[in-house]
Amino acid sequence: MSQKKHILPAGVHILDIYTPETGHTSKNIIIEPGQTTEIVHEIIQTQSYLTFDIPSGIPVILDNEPLVFSNEKNKLEIEPGPHQIILQFGEYKLTKDFSVKAGENIKLSIFFDLRLEKY
Repeated sequence: MSQKKHILPAGVHILDIYTPETGHTSKNIIIEPGQTTEIVHEIIQTQSYLTFDIPSGIPVILDNEPLVFSNEKNKLEIEPGPHQIILQFGEYKLTKDFSVKAGENIKLSIFFDLRLEKY
């Protein structure tokens, strides 16, 4: 973990932290004159989810791995970053590349094509 030291004047300061993996966090800091303050801030990754609104029985492949749904809501945790989803029924195959940010939820629906919605 990297540590940086900054010298700030007395007063109210806002510490803003952003990473693609954890999203945005913010913390207010009050520094009194002549005070030395060490700030420790834990960064917690925000979970992302992928939900499916597709007919049952259609095989779903996410990042080259077949999916098996463990709940009735067809919802699963997904890591931030690039992904590929494939649905195949009969000889018809739909493929969609997409990317997920930390804390972002994606809904996959099937029509004549795949539709990904950020919500």
